[in-house]
Amino acid sequence: MADKEDQGGEEKEGGPSLLIPLVATAVISIATSVGLSMVLLGGEQESGGKKSALQKQEVVAEEEVELGEETYVSFQTFTINLEGKGEHVMLLEIDVSSRDAAALEALQKHMPAIRNDLNLLFSTQKHKHLQNNKGKERLMSETLRVIQKVMRKKIRRKGIDAVYFTKILTQ
Repeated sequence: MADKEDQGGEEKEGGPSLLIPLVATAVISIATSVGLSMVLLGGEQESGGKKSALQKQEVVAEEEVELGEETYVSFQTFTINLEGKGEHVMLLEIDVSSRDAAALEALQKHMPAIRNDLNLLFSTQKHKHLQNNKGKERLMSETLRVIQKVMRKKIRRKGIDAVYFTKILTQ
């Protein structure tokens, strides 16, 4: 009678013996996915002092550049209304330098984008902050950062080494 109940009830397929290969296959699949992802993504994260993929491309791009003699390029004069109460204006002439001839060509090509971003930066300045050298040096550093940011977007390297304010007048 016990035999009839076993035959009449549902048959169990595989039982515990089929569960072990399924779990093993799942674990192997997950491990393979993680390993493949690490290989394709370089196995590095942006935090912890490791370089991101974009930073690696920038380093490679800078290593491939032939550096020549330092060359200066002058921008057209900026005339900017300064932020704040009153009618304060800044007249600013800028030169930049680089030893990368290709970067200087790219600078000329992308000058409208660079001037746009610089106009946005300059128009947020306050007259009182530009009355001493510390404020002017801070603005010079920010100017270099803005130019290098645009250059990184366009040519994947900073390209420009320094910014010089050759004339600055605020009133």
